[in-house]
Amino acid sequence: MEKRILVAIVLSIGVLVGFQYFQSLTGGGQERARTAEPARPQQAGKPADTVERMQASTAVSAVGSPSGRTVKVETPLYSAVLAADGGGRISRWYLKRYNGQGSDSPVGLVGEWDELPLTLRIPGVDGAALPFSVDRQEVVLAEGSAPQSLRFEHSTSAGRIERRITFHADSYQIDVETTVSGYPSYSVSLGSNTGLVDDLDSGNWNVYVGPAARVGRDLRRESLAKGNGADQIPGEADWAAIEDKYFVAAAIPAKARAGVRFEFEAPRQTTLRLAEGAPKISDLKTGDPLTAVVDASGRVARVSKQRGAVAPSVGGDERIVVGKVTAVSAAQGTLQVETRAIARVVIPGAPGPAPDKLKVYLGPKERDRLARMNAHVEDLVDFGWFTVIALPMFWVMKWIHGVFGNYGIAIILLTALLKGIFFYPTHLSYKSMKRMQELQPKIMALREKYKNDQTRMNQETMEIYRKHKVNPMGGCLPMVIQMPFFVGLYNIFSLAIELRQAPFAGWIHDLSAPDPYYVLPILMGASMLASQKLTPTTIDPTQAKIMLILPVVFTFMFISFPSGLVLYWTVNNILTIGQQIYINKAPAK
Repeated sequence: MEKRILVAIVLSIGVLVGFQYFQSLTGGGQERARTAEPARPQQAGKPADTVERMQASTAVSAVGSPSGRTVKVETPLYSAVLAADGGGRISRWYLKRYNGQGSDSPVGLVGEWDELPLTLRIPGVDGAALPFSVDRQEVVLAEGSAPQSLRFEHSTSAGRIERRITFHADSYQIDVETTVSGYPSYSVSLGSNTGLVDDLDSGNWNVYVGPAARVGRDLRRESLAKGNGADQIPGEADWAAIEDKYFVAAAIPAKARAGVRFEFEAPRQTTLRLAEGAPKISDLKTGDPLTAVVDASGRVARVSKQRGAVAPSVGGDERIVVGKVTAVSAAQGTLQVETRAIARVVIPGAPGPAPDKLKVYLGPKERDRLARMNAHVEDLVDFGWFTVIALPMFWVMKWIHGVFGNYGIAIILLTALLKGIFFYPTHLSYKSMKRMQELQPKIMALREKYKNDQTRMNQETMEIYRKHKVNPMGGCLPMVIQMPFFVGLYNIFSLAIELRQAPFAGWIHDLSAPDPYYVLPILMGASMLASQKLTPTTIDPTQAKIMLILPVVFTFMFISFPSGLVLYWTVNNILTIGQQIYINKAPAK
């Protein structure tokens, strides 16, 4: 039994770390893997414009530049700029309720050197350059305002295109209706992952960045490590999207659609030159992450090592480049940058007299908002194999937050609730361990008596357990039962955007990030040590010393965990200490 307890605790550590890694290898929950795959050549049968787009996007001329006539859109949730040329391509999209990491500026979901969302692709025609008229120059929606629409029109001898885009005051969803005549075929690009700049290199095993689509009941995801090429999704897709850890751009056609494809472009090297008056780059070194704002001339105006800390201006021709530094020449004012891998989502259109309808969502991965689209887009918020356990805890935590307005308090109360649920089995476990401790002298006597007969010793030991109604596995079972709940909470604290930049108190300004001063991990380790001291044990002195190392191991392991998770574990330890004191003082029965 002594070894079983030790093995159970060691296995629990393995579950904490290894389970998430196992998910990344097997594809459990979200597709986590970003393992390298050999770059693939353009496959036969793929659309011709795929290669052309990839070649064009390598130029510094900023594909889909928003120069020219633009329309500004203001709602309570976001600020946007649409380019008239190309029929309402989205050139800026800032979320007012979410700031970039380490920045007071709002998160921008569009703005890098790549194809803009809602770009029309027409064979033999540069859809981004097609001139369109637009019926107004500004849309302003206040809280509770009725939806408003923009109408873009293009008409030549070659064909006619009309596009109506409707905006809603209380939603990140826009309704896009496109009518195309004269052109035999077209498709709509949702843009690429280049606009989703938040936490790309977070290093979490359970974070997926890239394209996704729902086909039937299956959620299909593809790794960014595809190299250069394109994949056409088999079957009819209910929707397609590009996502990162916290944000998503999704398009839902009125009916499931065949021919949706993902396009991939491998990272590439590019040289950036500093604009006059640009910040110094002497503090940058090889390997640093980089976000650079580039002006209309292709020169760097602003740089930052943090994702989302710098952003292009709402109007004008500034763009963003995101990647990592490969070389720095401060004397020449140049940077060599390896841009990140690119994935795009392209949805085929339906030419004809009837409008082709798309619902497009650009915003946070909030399950409630995504669920309102009635297309199972909320499946993108994936808490792993234990989602069935994680979701009820998530809902309870959100409800508590709605009452108290603080997710730290919600975590504390959720911990108390879970402790109450597990109180009885844990209570029985501690009582069993206490009785085993009382039986230890008899067990030691049996070991001495039957030290040369292992079989007889085991038989007599189990007889003592049976006679005194002690379950030798009773001390391990509650820990095993609680592990799925812990893994579920880990995924909630790592992936739920509701906890992103959610403050608790004092120095804890972001419950999804590690404690910057390590206070909570140290408190967690100390409370774990105190709990161990109070726990009845039957292990020998050598094993007891090994057990004392575990709080140190957990402390260092939890340093990199979200502070919300560490808060949960610390409060759980404190409640456990109270329960142990109660059991130790209670008279034996």
